Amino acid sequence: MNTRTELLCAWSGFVFLVLFTIGFWPLAHFIPPPLPSASAAEIASMYQQHTMQIRTGLVFMVLAWSLIIPFAAVISIQINRMHGGPSALSYTQLASASSNAVLVIIPELLWATASFRPEQDAELIRILNDMGWITFLWPVGTFVVQVVATGLATL
Repeated sequence: MNTRTELLCAWSGFVFLVLFTIGFWPLAHFIPPPLPSASAAEIASMYQQHTMQIRTGLVFMVLAWSLIIPFAAVISIQINRMHGGPSALSYTQLASASSNAVLVIIPELLWATASFRPEQDAELIRILNDMGWITFLWPVGTFVVQVVATGLATL
């Protein structure tokens, strides 16, 4: 891999951060997240009032997550360089990043499903929204493995 390609992959991490933040916060209005005590009508109202903004934000978020793969690949290359060849930590970091990309796209699909027909039953929208938030927040294990692998390789 040449230096230009590696720099492009490294910059994809920054572009990811910008696109995901724009999609998650100002477009989809997912910060702050809905309160767990919010009623089905309140959650449905959020999707009904901001349908196009949520959809646009989710498109930004899905596109952003595709940029994690080249970023993780260049980190793995650097880990291999530090260790003088293929390293278990490099493969662990890359596999964790790949699974993280999949794990984060799932809640985005659930939120997109909730926004697809915002006029549907409020309980269905709340369930999809709750499933999205739970699947977004709970699988932290692979994120921890990725960070620990990168940290150990650096030390």
